[in-house]
Amino acid sequence: MRHPIPLILACFLVFSSAVAKADAPKASSQPNIVMIFIDDMPWYGTPVPMDNGMDNSSMPVLQMPNVEKLAAEGMKFRNAYSGAPQCSPSRVCLQTGQSAARSGYTVFMNDGGSDYYDLSKKHRSFPVVACVSDMTLDPDATTIPEALGPLGYDCAHFGKWHMRGNPDDEGYVAHDGDTTNTPGNSRIPDDPKLMFSVTDRAIQFITKQTKSSKPFYLQISHYAMHGASECLAKTREKYAKMPQLQAAWQGVGPTLT
Repeated sequence: MRHPIPLILACFLVFSSAVAKADAPKASSQPNIVMIFIDDMPWYGTPVPMDNGMDNSSMPVLQMPNVEKLAAEGMKFRNAYSGAPQCSPSRVCLQTGQSAARSGYTVFMNDGGSDYYDLSKKHRSFPVVACVSDMTLDPDATTIPEALGPLGYDCAHFGKWHMRGNPDDEGYVAHDGDTTNTPGNSRIPDDPKLMFSVTDRAIQFITKQTKSSKPFYLQISHYAMHGASECLAKTREKYAKMPQLQAAWQGVGPTLT
């Protein structure tokens, strides 16, 4: 059975945290925390206007009723920013509470082992000279599980890690390992970008924790919307038939099918 509500949140929510109280026999007074982290999603990438005075601060063509419900019942932060403009350093900022400059994890491009600037051919088209980083979490940095663990929290991370190192070492009791973009590009027709399987593992963790008295922190780091775009065939068919999308597509290329 598919789970439409978590899926819609996982696919389209960029950087949001939801606080829920577990319906457990011995419910903890401490809040449970669910963080949904999405790659490459624009500020205007949902039907929810991020700024009510700006027509281009949303994408009305998208059908995301659960995201709209979340925004109506919660809060939206119109001037909030990720810690860095690239996925890996932004994840480190979230995990450590440090800026990219402070953590030293400024960019994901030091495979050649350069000392300061990356002058390799693959980055010559960049508009600036690419700097490098050691691409590792500093051992002395306090991560989310290391901060919440002493307070009795179990912490889990499902989906894309892409920070190098094992989540075990950062205090996560359940996770998918040191994952990169690769698993999300597996092109499984009924599980595009592993959206369903990542969501299912997250739901299983919530269900397990709900039966206990321990609070939890859960981070769901979906591979969508990162490059190599994928979706269910029926989803593509639904949107391809929308007149407003066909009209927009005709201005840039052939008819969308």
